Amino acid sequence: MPGVVQYLTYFFDDYFVYIVLKKIRKTIDLYDFITKHNGKINELLTKSVLKQLISILLNCKSKGVCHNDIKETNILIDPLSKEITLIDFDAAEEWTENCFYTKYRGTWQYSCPEWLVRGCYTPDDMCSWSIGVLMYSMLCGTLPFNSPTQIIYDDLPENTVTFMSPSAFTFLRQCLDKNNAYRIKIQDMHSAPWFQESLT
Repeated sequence: MPGVVQYLTYFFDDYFVYIVLKKIRKTIDLYDFITKHNGKINELLTKSVLKQLISILLNCKSKGVCHNDIKETNILIDPLSKEITLIDFDAAEEWTENCFYTKYRGTWQYSCPEWLVRGCYTPDDMCSWSIGVLMYSMLCGTLPFNSPTQIIYDDLPENTVTFMSPSAFTFLRQCLDKNNAYRIKIQDMHSAPWFQESLT
């Protein structure tokens, strides 16, 4: 599948199953890439990365797979071409449309508020929220929320808009809407005005 790390084989012992994946040369994880760029990257590159990621996640969705742990360390990037590859499917679940999940094995800093409040979520809502957290991290150089309480109750920091264009800020707020009924869905993201603006 394009943009997804390639599975090769597996083996197991008395305690564990080991999955062997293809090593992608000349790539680093997105966290290290951002760190090498003084902790954050520009909006143009952020948009390019997210556009690729959304396409990859939509492809996974079409195959019935929800990655469920979207974050910088689970994305590889080629420093030259800026092409990305999604890795680490340890927390993955089968993607069932409009199904409420009651287990989450991803990273809590990227988890949506309804999971923390009610202990359930849909894969679409979790995916959209995690993309918003990732976007904030790339543009602002830090995470938007630092505790479960902040994820549930706090608004975005007041200075958030100073790190990005108005259309990017609008898209970010759509991803990080506390009310999942109004949160943008992954299948609608490429149509958002921010992505319709030129990447050059």
